[in-house]
Amino acid sequence: MSVKTWLMGKPAYNEQIPLGYKQNQMGAMDQMLGMGMQGLQNPTAGFEPMQQETMRQFQQGLPSLMSRIGAIGGMGGNAGHSSAYGQAGTQAYGDLMTRLNAQKAQWGQNNISNYMNMINQGMTPQYENMYHPRQQGFGETIGRKFGNNLATNLTTGGVDWLQQLMGGTQQGGMMGTAAKAAGLFGL
Repeated sequence: MSVKTWLMGKPAYNEQIPLGYKQNQMGAMDQMLGMGMQGLQNPTAGFEPMQQETMRQFQQGLPSLMSRIGAIGGMGGNAGHSSAYGQAGTQAYGDLMTRLNAQKAQWGQNNISNYMNMINQGMTPQYENMYHPRQQGFGETIGRKFGNNLATNLTTGGVDWLQQLMGGTQQGGMMGTAAKAAGLFGL
C-alpha cells in the first residue's frame, strides 16, 4: 500500500470476480459462442454430402426402376422411347427433390436450435461484478477525529484550553498543554 493510499484512502472501484469456472471451461464457452454464431450463418451446412449421396443412388437405381416400369406397362423394348417412361422418371425425380428439400429444411431448423443452445451456453456470465466502496485513509480518519474533538472542546470549555495553549502555566507550560491537548483530542 502506498503512503498516499494509507493517508488519503482508497477510491471506489469495480472488480470482476470469476464465477469459479476453470480456464479451459471459459475457453470452451467462448468457443461454443463462436461456433453458434458461425453456424447460424449457414444452418443447412453439412446436408450437401447426404443430398449428393441420395442423388447418386437415385441415378444408379433409375435405369432399374425404369425397366421395371416398362415391364409392368408392357412396353417391352420401346420403354426408353415412351412418354410414360419419361414422365415416370420426371415424377420420381420431382418427388425425390421435394423430400430432399423438406429434409434439408428440417436439418436447418434442427441446426438453428442447436446453434442457439450453443450461443446461450457461450453467453453464460463468466464473471460477477463487485463494487467496492471508497475506503478512508489514516490521514482522513485522524483528521476527522481531530476536527470533531476540536469542535467539541472549543464549545465545551475550549476557551480555557486555548488560553492554556497560548501560554498558560497551570499544566506546566507547553509540555503540559501538549499532554492535555492529546487527551482532549483522543490521541
